[in-house]
Amino acid sequence: MRSEKKIRLAFFHMVCPSYNVPMFQKLQNLPEFDFTLFVGDKPPPMAPKNGDYSFINHVQLKNYILSFFGVSFIWQSFLYKFNPRQFDVVILSEGVFFISNYFIILICKIYGLKFGFYSHGFNHQRKNSKLSYLLEALRGFFQRRADFIIVYSNSGFEHVSKKNNVPESKILVAKNTLDVEGIWNREENLSIEDINKCRESLDIEKNDFVISFLGRIELEKNPIWVAESVEYLENKNIKAHVIFIGDGSQRKNIEKYKASLPLKLSSRIHILGMIEVEDVDIFLKSSDISVMPGMTGLAIVHSFALGKPYITIQSEMHSPEIEYLKDTENGLITESEKSSFLKAIFYLANDRELVKKMSTNAYEYAKKELKSDKQIKAFADLSKIFK
Repeated sequence: MRSEKKIRLAFFHMVCPSYNVPMFQKLQNLPEFDFTLFVGDKPPPMAPKNGDYSFINHVQLKNYILSFFGVSFIWQSFLYKFNPRQFDVVILSEGVFFISNYFIILICKIYGLKFGFYSHGFNHQRKNSKLSYLLEALRGFFQRRADFIIVYSNSGFEHVSKKNNVPESKILVAKNTLDVEGIWNREENLSIEDINKCRESLDIEKNDFVISFLGRIELEKNPIWVAESVEYLENKNIKAHVIFIGDGSQRKNIEKYKASLPLKLSSRIHILGMIEVEDVDIFLKSSDISVMPGMTGLAIVHSFALGKPYITIQSEMHSPEIEYLKDTENGLITESEKSSFLKAIFYLANDRELVKKMSTNAYEYAKKELKSDKQIKAFADLSKIFK
């Protein structure tokens, strides 16, 4: 490739949810690249849907999804839509069960294209079984043959380099984040009056302690523990509210539990369902802490960007974003039992000064580590490798 020319970059992605749109928009604006997004039309079960990526240069692909026992095999209909002669570098969203990836890799090899993965680094949700180790061995096999790997976290870097034996020179770190600059721009338009009105609309009084749960309401995230925190704190003479933002299979169970409580407690459990990401800000700003007693993902970024300490539990199911949580500094990681989780909430509810200190730390961490320019820099560095 000649340095005076832009690198023609093809990026294959299963779908483009709204939180990914800003990243792809920034990639498209990098002067080093002539960027094309190849994106599927629909997600597998439980995965987020496409946002509006109409202003990004893209090619729509049809996703064929076949699920067996909770595992989804995905084929993207790239044939006749991807012309390898029109590109220099291909980035693939890594997934062992993305069957079409293997054929795209073969095409890259035939046509001499550079290819690599945009990856968690390792599968945080894998189980300690023989099958999981076989799948990890397969991932390592292809990672070693890639020209580069862009991972979400430093722990992913360590895994890929030390466990899967990929040379460090081939690995770049692009911290997985949200459009925190967009969050901060929206935050500037939120006044104290707006926050007070939001709290008043939920009948939250000035000194009430407010807990947010942001994400899918699924069994592995133990949402019932969060609902039960209202009664737990009431028994310790602390008036608390819980705000659920999201939907999922356990929503009905939360609603059933809410209905079983006395009115003075049930009225403090607010189940908002799915709302637009832009509308989440006001509810997080109106909260004291953000919690997730289960698998943690990008909700931690949204929480930190708005200065909310994050409480979660020890779990092998966490996504790479758990690396952003510094225990006792910007949040807490408790033992995996309900009692430990509830005690941690009480610990903070009973010490508002500590909450303020953690809030400041959470916000400062977002300012220092979670800006999108750090994420995009890894892709810009990629251009230096091949020029």
